[in-house]
Amino acid sequence: MTTMTEIRGAAAIRTADVPWYDLGARRGIKLKAMSFSDERGQRHVLVALGTLDSDAISPRHRHTFEQVRYFIDGDMRFGDDTYDAGDCVYFPEGIEYGPQLGVPGSESLHVTLQWGGPAGIYYPSRSEQYAARQALSAKGTFADGMYTRADGSVVDGFEALVEERTGKPCVYPAPRYERPIRMRTRAFAWLPVDDAPGVAIRRLVCFNEVGPEITMLRFATHARLPEGRAVGDEVRILLSGALRYGDTQLDGVSCTYVPDGGRIEATDAVADSELLAVRFNIPA
Repeated sequence: MTTMTEIRGAAAIRTADVPWYDLGARRGIKLKAMSFSDERGQRHVLVALGTLDSDAISPRHRHTFEQVRYFIDGDMRFGDDTYDAGDCVYFPEGIEYGPQLGVPGSESLHVTLQWGGPAGIYYPSRSEQYAARQALSAKGTFADGMYTRADGSVVDGFEALVEERTGKPCVYPAPRYERPIRMRTRAFAWLPVDDAPGVAIRRLVCFNEVGPEITMLRFATHARLPEGRAVGDEVRILLSGALRYGDTQLDGVSCTYVPDGGRIEATDAVADSELLAVRFNIPA
């Protein structure tokens, strides 16, 4: 699998099968990126396992899209806030945050999800982002998360990609929240899941009329969660343990994606396991 692989429809991927690459536009950040879309290729979601070096830096910026991060290990700073293992953070569209900085003596390991939010602004696929970046690189330069045009003006790197793809100025959605929202997941109780002995859930939060709804699942060895149907697009990230998802064996940090209405395969725990589950584009 290459860094440009894009998958349409339901899928399950082990990050061990995905290569690392240097983000380039953001210093000290490496990713294993997985790009998914619904069957028609109209709704896209990026899921990435990332590392942040202790000297990494990304400037203060905002998004035209939604983002959720879960911190697996190590520390990371965003402005005056330091996030550590077990923190799950929602970065709403339109909210300024950062700068993003590494913490001396610590390398952060985290997972990130990005997708188009409630404002309805299109989130481009990985190939669309790559094509825009190639075109921009021929007439300007990317460095430390910013893009310098030929006339010397400087803008956020992703903002430049959006403008290159659309041919229009980037317009950010009106922010619904004041700041990113942190969930200290270890403070939430595990609750039993009906009709699934050995499976428990942490119900973290649900935002907006379309999500994201964020939960965590815990499986005891040999526990089984029956198959079901996705209501909204759903990503599940295996954080620890090992599972059999349908006919696919998952271990390490692995990811499943099911678009709205698709079948979520039965899940069997090969070992004690924990997952992060994020639903978005939830229909009314």
